[in-house]
Amino acid sequence: MRFMITRQQLLNYCGGTYANVARKLGYKGPRADNNIRQLPDILTDRQAGVIIMRMKAKRIAVPKEWL
Repeated sequence: MRFMITRQQLLNYCGGTYANVARKLGYKGPRADNNIRQLPDILTDRQAGVIIMRMKAKRIAVPKEWL
């Protein structure tokens, strides 16, 4: 699979801040926002797959252009 997701797209779609995105995707802990903050500008296929899997698990609609 080849996903084309950027960190900025993820931020715009899921809440605008690293903390909001981390909370919506189910990351936990005092520095959970670092999981999102440390993603590269363009996510790898594996990272994009994990993000999409977390979105589906939390019943967040995944944009068609991400699939």
